[in-house]
Amino acid sequence: MGYLKVTAGSNFDGPMSIAQVNRYPVSINNEFFEGIVIIRINNFDEATLPAPPPHVPQNMYLNAAEYFKDRSRQFSFQVEGRFKKTVNGDDLFWDISFPYPLTGLPFFTPMVVKALQYLDPATEVDFYAKEQYVRSSVLTMMNSITAWKPTGLSSDEQAVIDENFLAPPSDDDDGHSDSGSIASTNGLPAPPAVITRNGSSERILQPETLVSGVQEDLALIISSMRRSSLETTSPTSPTSAKSKHEPPRSDVAKRRKFFLSAENRKLVNFHPDCIYAFESFNPNMMFTTFEAKLPGFNIDVKKYFPVRRLVRVSMRSKDGKTTYLGIELELVSGDQDSSTWSIQSEGAGGSSGQASKKGSRESVKG
Repeated sequence: MGYLKVTAGSNFDGPMSIAQVNRYPVSINNEFFEGIVIIRINNFDEATLPAPPPHVPQNMYLNAAEYFKDRSRQFSFQVEGRFKKTVNGDDLFWDISFPYPLTGLPFFTPMVVKALQYLDPATEVDFYAKEQYVRSSVLTMMNSITAWKPTGLSSDEQAVIDENFLAPPSDDDDGHSDSGSIASTNGLPAPPAVITRNGSSERILQPETLVSGVQEDLALIISSMRRSSLETTSPTSPTSAKSKHEPPRSDVAKRRKFFLSAENRKLVNFHPDCIYAFESFNPNMMFTTFEAKLPGFNIDVKKYFPVRRLVRVSMRSKDGKTTYLGIELELVSGDQDSSTWSIQSEGAGGSSGQASKKGSRESVKG
């Protein structure tokens, strides 16, 4: 019987770490991005995982059972961290690709593509490319986005947070309403995961995200947009002034609609002085069996992968020349014994080390 192997890392050309799915985050640190990737998969068989590295603190343990409780989600990919250089909102994409071609796609594939583009009209799909893909802007594809300062807030940032607003129900798959906002998270004590920059420790993980995932709140992104706008139009105006041309603070559907415009995406900049968190999930793809769950029936996706049942997920630049992080999910045949894998520790602060065969230094590569 086969099993699902999940690895993650800075890019697909370098060493990848065995992901401790439903257990612990994976650390990412490269020249473009520093942070963590949290991978949750419903019904994942944790018996296929090697023992976690001893240095990971117990309070970073992911409570997957609590996360999936009362939700129809089948998986969650959660990214938290900071970009080391400013990245424009129109140049940050979420990419799902298939390095081994899908063949014999069913007759209703065009309808599936239309459904994807209905949910996110900015989605680009090409099942005829050399490496087939589905991709879209992070600002339109993500189910939830938020940001917080690892240090103190400026007065204009605090002003946006203090604005009265009515938080609508989250864009969850089952109508489950998530609550929470920057207003509360910025006052929390130091969480269990930190990064060190300029000689000081900064928090990259909010404690509640380990349990419930990312809560939509664009307060700091809106503050940054207002500041940038006023710098070019009226530098002497107060930076807390509301603008009609900005996304809603925590309405996911309206946020997606607002950022369908490339011009609106260009108004956003992801700055190194903020920590950003993104989460992608859906109730359809069951990675443990490579089946797509649809109302009334399931589709066996495995038969469309004739070579290797391998899917790559990455956060990258629009032109694909910069990769911030990558995730690989492969449904491996039963004759490849998962117990032959071990983890080499990355040292304190890392969540998992490079994957290697016992008795060798061979790294996993895509």
